[in-house]
Amino acid sequence: MDISVAPVAPSAACPVCGRSSRRIHSRYARKIADLPWHGTPVVFRARVRRFFYDETSCERKIFCERLPEVAAHALKTGWLDGALLLVAFELGGRAGSRLAAELGLLVSRDSLLRTAPHCSAG
Repeated sequence: MDISVAPVAPSAACPVCGRSSRRIHSRYARKIADLPWHGTPVVFRARVRRFFYDETSCERKIFCERLPEVAAHALKTGWLDGALLLVAFELGGRAGSRLAAELGLLVSRDSLLRTAPHCSAG
């Protein structure tokens, strides 16, 4: 299931200094995976904007608007990351990817293993 989202605020805040800009530079598309709905994978298709920034005291000249409620930089929401992490810790790669597929979480066994941080024996 694809859900299209787009910010509607007339301006966005610079991530460095926090001041806002209204001058749109360009737009681009982001795909962000989320938890499934009734077993159907959910993908947010976000159309976000880049802004010109003319504040001379700030190092940024162009910045992208953030989507903190969805995912700041990631390709997955925090909820999906958390669910995949739990599956990876409990079942590992192959069995975990099979369970994830049954739950509607699309992930390969290698990606699932990369989700879990490596533990050192000691």
